[in-house]
Amino acid sequence: MLLHSNFNEYSFSDLKEFLAEYQYVFRVSLKSLCFWYPGIKHTYAKIPFGKHIWYDSQIVNMAVNRQLALAEKQPFAKISNPYLKGFIDGLVHLKNPYVRIYYMYRVLKPHYLNKFEQHLVSTDIDLDYGTYSFLDFSINYLREEIKESLPILEVLEDEYDLNKDSELITRLNQLWIAYQKSQLDDNYNNNSLLMMSVELTAKEHQRRLDKPERDVPVVQPQKNEVLDNTQIDLSNQDFKIAYLYANGYLELQASEIIASMIFEYFDTEWKIITDLSRQLYDECRHAQLCFRRMEELGGYLGQYTTSLLQWNYVHLGSNLVEKFIIQHRISEGTGTDASFNNVTRFREMGDEKTAKLYEFIGADEILHVKMGNKWIEHFLPDPIKRDEVINKTKNRIISYLEQEGYHIDFLSCVPVALEHRELAGFKAEEIKDIVLERNERCS
Repeated sequence: MLLHSNFNEYSFSDLKEFLAEYQYVFRVSLKSLCFWYPGIKHTYAKIPFGKHIWYDSQIVNMAVNRQLALAEKQPFAKISNPYLKGFIDGLVHLKNPYVRIYYMYRVLKPHYLNKFEQHLVSTDIDLDYGTYSFLDFSINYLREEIKESLPILEVLEDEYDLNKDSELITRLNQLWIAYQKSQLDDNYNNNSLLMMSVELTAKEHQRRLDKPERDVPVVQPQKNEVLDNTQIDLSNQDFKIAYLYANGYLELQASEIIASMIFEYFDTEWKIITDLSRQLYDECRHAQLCFRRMEELGGYLGQYTTSLLQWNYVHLGSNLVEKFIIQHRISEGTGTDASFNNVTRFREMGDEKTAKLYEFIGADEILHVKMGNKWIEHFLPDPIKRDEVINKTKNRIISYLEQEGYHIDFLSCVPVALEHRELAGFKAEEIKDIVLERNERCS
């Protein structure tokens, strides 16, 4: 059980048990965003997930640090309760996003909130400051997540057929009841439900052994109605709305891509997970800023078609480092150039509000690219091998775009932001090569 009256026993055993459980809960949260399929629909229901995933990563991170401070042991472990393990693994396989989100916000998160609140007010335990802070922060995070889930669930409630996963839903309900009974009675045993749990866990284990791409939906890309940003007359109100619309959707798509990276490579180094979780929150905020400004200018969601091309070409990366190259070094690198170019363009036309928006986004983009370059160098320390993989990956994306009949718009013709590229971790020679390549392509 998670709660004990003995503080020393709680310090190690309960934190280890919680970590084993909540890292799985975290993965289900990720799937709620990134496998809700990329698209503009329900945008304002999606955006809060970025913050919630960042909060979840911080809850796990605090628990990791707390446990390491209390015991010299590996922080992550397997879930010991088989009914709970089968329940959480089963959530990953729900085809109905609404049901998965419902279980997350109406079952699992209230369960942990209740556990933490009980423990915080317990008079039997003399908590040290570190453990008290962990519980207090986690309670506040979970309360906010549950509160913010209300409009999400209301938006989705009428959207999905609850009969779609009816058999799996029945099994999940049985497992949750069994888990609750096992928490009250250490001798509780239900062989048929144990077998059901083993089956669901085996299915999830096999999915994780298979190639990550098997779960990634390939979406037919549409031609974007928004023109290349170097050709848009941004003094024209309609063009400005269209441009903010396109940028907002690229940011939303980036959040879906980052969530998919965390979900599929969740067994990688924990520092990578926390870095990507922070970026995911940033991307959701960027989308919110662009859409909010677009609406202030008279635009609305659904006004233009949007391209799903970025989702598809990032998932051409065959491993985590290639996806870092495509998403962070190439897409976000060019996004850094575009953001600071936009600051100048909007400021020159007297639109200070939009200029500051892109200043804010650009500052984040620098950190995202720098983080991506850091992990690329971590996985590919040999500079010769690194350059080889970067060029090979970039050429694969160019070939894909040419096959689809697209102009290489992610390698746009905006001026290279030299100072900002340097801040993002690009070497002087790399920046020089990017400038030469862009000048040649855009001449």
